[in-house]
Amino acid sequence: MKFRAVLSNDGVKVFLGIAQSLQKLTDECVIHMTEDLFEFRVKPDVNNNSEIQVFAKFFTEAFTDYHIESKAENKISIVVRVRNLVRAFKSAGQAMEAVFKLTKPDNVPCFSVVASEISTCLGVKQDVPITSILSKSGLSEYREPRLPTPDITMEFPDPRNVKAILERMKALDRFVHMEASTRGNLVFKVQTEVVSMRTFFSGLDVQQSKSNDDENENDDAMSVRTSNSFRSTRLVFAKV
Repeated sequence: MKFRAVLSNDGVKVFLGIAQSLQKLTDECVIHMTEDLFEFRVKPDVNNNSEIQVFAKFFTEAFTDYHIESKAENKISIVVRVRNLVRAFKSAGQAMEAVFKLTKPDNVPCFSVVASEISTCLGVKQDVPITSILSKSGLSEYREPRLPTPDITMEFPDPRNVKAILERMKALDRFVHMEASTRGNLVFKVQTEVVSMRTFFSGLDVQQSKSNDDENENDDAMSVRTSNSFRSTRLVFAKV
């Protein structure tokens, strides 16, 4: 099997941010590569009592060059340690571009990141050892769940504001309540026996499913309660 892709400096920074987020959740992740997509996948960690699943997808158009070959319909799925991935992406943080490829130094299968430094024009290579190569049946354990079409989708102009708020709320309780309306209003709330804290957002960009447009002529609202440990730029709400 063969794989080679070239990513710009801006793209490397995005990949580094994803890897750093994954590092807080798990030790290993799957990199799944096809002719159309480059994906990071994380399944629930039973040993650490974690139910979090992560799926980050990039179309191959995000790369300036992309080539893949394998006997499995040009699909490759590998497992790597996230900390090694973070280290490799960090080494390419100041590069003009980074080349991703599958290598085998000293007969050890690796996902290698080769960076061209802007200041010195020198190449830096970081090898990320591949823990295992997944078969089609092995990849099924990392399959993205089928979710209902969301009734409301809300987007934030700057998700860092949400992260900062949730970090503060985490000190008060393990769970956070979220209330959203079709008018673009969103409330984060922590409620305990000794303290109550609410943060309000208004004027957010809202998208509704077509089937929900006719039902929501008024200011329909939804409320959910979830663990106070997620990070997202987009929130989706569905009536189940």
